[in-house]
Amino acid sequence: MRLFATLTLAGLAAAGCNSTPAEAPGTWPSMARSVDVPTSFAPFDVVHVEWKQRLAEPYVYLDHIGDYRLAGPRIAELLTHAAAQGAPVAGPPFILFYDDPGITPASALRARIAIAIQGDFTARAPLYLDTLDGANVAYAAIGGPFPDVPRAYPQMLAYMAERGWAARSPIREIYLTSPVNTPPSELVTEVQIPWYPGG
Repeated sequence: MRLFATLTLAGLAAAGCNSTPAEAPGTWPSMARSVDVPTSFAPFDVVHVEWKQRLAEPYVYLDHIGDYRLAGPRIAELLTHAAAQGAPVAGPPFILFYDDPGITPASALRARIAIAIQGDFTARAPLYLDTLDGANVAYAAIGGPFPDVPRAYPQMLAYMAERGWAARSPIREIYLTSPVNTPPSELVTEVQIPWYPGG
């Protein structure tokens, strides 16, 4: 797993590290997780950030290589395959972003479009099965349109830098509300940035 030695925030925002899963169907899981920090909104002069120890979690996913802006619409594809295979879904969908768009060509960016599961499950192509490692993460609840989410990253990384923490990949964006039946201004995304001591 590549470390974010220097996370280029301008690159993340410009490349749209968060894309819009606006075409996801109405089968969006209803068991949205709550986030125990106040929701932060644009212009993100203040972002409410805390940290926690995230537990390991099994998930199924679709691989995505290329422009991050094209990852979000694939959530519909993920949900369709998960439903067809009877995956025991355990939460809302999320995307794992492995690379920094500021230094990695768009054609080589790596992401996973994913959803947590519980219990025994054997994934069939095109789905894959993996476990998200437990980690210390800085996290925040970001309100508003999904493409605006990366604008909150600078404040989150500043919070980490003040504590001497270095970011590592992947950044996780959990889409707690469905864009199908929620106005863009009321969408909420939990952002998790793993960290390790020493930056």
